[in-house]
Amino acid sequence: MARKYLERNFDSNSITAQKAAGEYRLLLFDGHSSHVNIGFLEFCVSQKIIPYCLPPHTTHRLQPLDVCIFSPYKHQYQKELTRRFERHEYGVSKSNFYEILMIARRASFTPSNIRSGFRNTGLVPVNRDIVISKIEASRPKSPVQSSTSTNPSNLTTSSPRPLRNRATITSCTCKALTEVEEKQHQIENLKKQLAEVQSKRIVNRTRIPTSGKAWIDREDVAKFFESQAVAERQSIMKKYQHATNLLTTRKHKLAECTQKRRETKKLKEEERLPKRRKTGSALRQEEEHLSEQIAEAERNVRRLEKHLVDIGPDVGETEGLVGRPSEENVGRFEEQESLGEGAGANTTPAPGEESCDLLVGL
Repeated sequence: MARKYLERNFDSNSITAQKAAGEYRLLLFDGHSSHVNIGFLEFCVSQKIIPYCLPPHTTHRLQPLDVCIFSPYKHQYQKELTRRFERHEYGVSKSNFYEILMIARRASFTPSNIRSGFRNTGLVPVNRDIVISKIEASRPKSPVQSSTSTNPSNLTTSSPRPLRNRATITSCTCKALTEVEEKQHQIENLKKQLAEVQSKRIVNRTRIPTSGKAWIDREDVAKFFESQAVAERQSIMKKYQHATNLLTTRKHKLAECTQKRRETKKLKEEERLPKRRKTGSALRQEEEHLSEQIAEAERNVRRLEKHLVDIGPDVGETEGLVGRPSEENVGRFEEQESLGEGAGANTTPAPGEESCDLLVGL
């Protein structure tokens, strides 16, 4: 990744190379391990780039991103979240994260902020005293210095600060009032949202009666469990119908596959077999696969029949009707089965035959 960044921004056709006009360029970076490798250094040498790694634990003072970019970046990101929150757009997800991030990026990665980052780190223009003065200002004062500074004899009278002009005071007051109005608007929105959440929790709730008729009695309980049993029975009925229809379809496919295999065998013996037609071995594998599916479907049908018998006595009324195939499918299947009994009763292949005949009636 570091090599691609260099090639995109520091190769011979880049803007920095045109500005350098053949002179050396300085590249400042932190000490991450991904930034220092052989390919990285070879590219720097070939393009006349001087890589300079910042000392460890100093990026908060010397790196322009940490000094003047990341703080407004975070502020703009939080500002965009607050704006969306006021419009009742809650949460950050994969669909809107990059949209929010790019809005904050455009507002924070401005030319003025970037120049300010280089200026406040003493890089451009070069100023060695900026960082040192910030470090000295952040050092805690010693007890001796603090006692000296608080000694009344060392205090000097200073002239009072001049009063700010009226325009500045007015602008500050207007800004403060605007912020107060925004905060009040946010509080009102939060109160409305809280009221909506509380109202949703109360919907469809009834207080427990202290007198009069109870919520439910024995008859209501019986009706509830009866409705549950009926719903379960109907669900099992649908599954049973689906399983029996699937079993019939697979048996019909097996009969067709067996008939095709016999026709293929006959055409092969007469040397009239088309080139694009399936061979006898392929049809035999398909028959074996269908036979396995039929066996699995039959086990599923038996399991559902047992479940129907266990859940209630009403199943017996529809046991002979549910899931039965239509008369057309039954007649077609019986015709194919009769063909299988007449032509494929013997499962042992004759000498020289390519495949064996499977019984259709499983």
